[in-house]
Amino acid sequence: MNLQSVALADIPIGAALPWQLYDSQGYTLFARGEVVASRKQLEDLVADGLLRDVDALPQEDFPAEWTELKELPPGQLFPPTGIRPQIGEKVQLRLLGQDIQTYYYAHLIGYIKDQSILLTTPLQAGQRIDMNEGERVELRMLTGSDIYIFRSEVLRVCVSPSHYMHLRYPDRVLLQKLRS
Repeated sequence: MNLQSVALADIPIGAALPWQLYDSQGYTLFARGEVVASRKQLEDLVADGLLRDVDALPQEDFPAEWTELKELPPGQLFPPTGIRPQIGEKVQLRLLGQDIQTYYYAHLIGYIKDQSILLTTPLQAGQRIDMNEGERVELRMLTGSDIYIFRSEVLRVCVSPSHYMHLRYPDRVLLQKLRS
């Protein structure tokens, strides 16, 4: 790895990162393709310095916007045949019905087909984000070369044996190709 400093102004806000961001110790803060929601999210991290691996710059650009969303037919809903999301995979979620669009990240624990999706409770700056039962969320999951976007609601928040939540299984899923 060849880590070099990144200026705050060079980091795209609200768009997929073209490279991975590291802290001064070399730990990953944001993976390539993740979306930094706001400058405030970075300002807390910039004090220690942000780095990127210049040897691993992207070979192709990520789409700046969702240019071609297509709805999957009901028989081919999430997850698609032949592709299984991996346990621990990162999931981006956004609370619906809020004035400020803030994105949080959680990890997939598993799913019960046609019933619920299990996620860890999202963290931001080391603090758990309080989610309430009935709260509506939008999720984005990267699986293979596709991004699945769907809306759901929190069915249940659990604290034992660890903090996690059940989300309603999606009845409508949108698909975005990541690469052409």
